[in-house]
Formats: sequence, structure tokens, C-alpha cells
Amino acid sequence: MNISPEDRKAAQQIVVPLLSSLISSQCINTGRVDSGHEIRNASILSDFFARAGIPSVLDAPASVAASERTSIVVSLPGRESGRASGGEILALMGHIDVVPAAKEDWSFDPFEGQSDGEWVYGRGAVDMLGQVAVMAAAL
Repeated sequence: MNISPEDRKAAQQIVVPLLSSLISSQCINTGRVDSGHEIRNASILSDFFARAGIPSVLDAPASVAASERTSIVVSLPGRESGRASGGEILALMGHIDVVPAAKEDWSFDPFEGQSDGEWVYGRGAVDMLGQVAVMAAAL
């Protein structure tokens, strides 16, 4: 599928700042229940959706130790032939945390989320934060 230069630029203006924010929030999951702090990325996404008039719900575990291991759920009504319907369900999902990265092993700061205008660099840019940013923009 070919995308016009105008559409590419419009998509980049939405996705790049969102992805940079998700990377720089440093939701690092070390495997410990009290790591991850996904509430930061869930809040970034919730604000993003709110600006587009899309409601979202943050859902955190009851455990105090895991209270910042928050998920975000967004639900939009389906449409079929131009009318609201109870038709097929499409689920888009991904994780909003990343595994640790030692800064000395990188040629740039893995948690800065810097962009060169075409690419965004950082931990999670390809897996999975980049996909989450694109899915959020698609909504």
C-alpha cells in the first residue's frame, strides 16, 4: 500500500510525539511486581484519547505492591454500513512496559525517545511502544 507524502507527514505528527512520550516515561519492568510503573504510559495514552474525545478506563491491580501496574482499556462502538451495530469485535492490544536497558550499551539514550524526523529511537520503539502508538493513532 502506498501512502501519500501528506498522509505520512500527518501520521508522523501524531505518532512521533506520542511514541517519544511513551519511551521517555521509562516504564521499565524488571520482573519484580513493584516495577513497570505502567500507570505513567497508561496516563499518557488516556490523555491522548481524551484529547480526541475517546473515553478510556485505567485498571490497576488491587495489590498495593502492584498498584502502578496499570492497564488502559478503550472501547468504541462498532459501525456497519454507516450505522451503529453489534457486529464484529476488533481487539487491539499491546504491553506498555519495556525491559531494562543499560545506557552504556547504547549509542544514544535508550529512554530519551529522540527523533531524527523520520525515526524515533529508544527502548520499545519497535517492540512494543511503537505499535501501541500506531494503534492509538488509528483509533
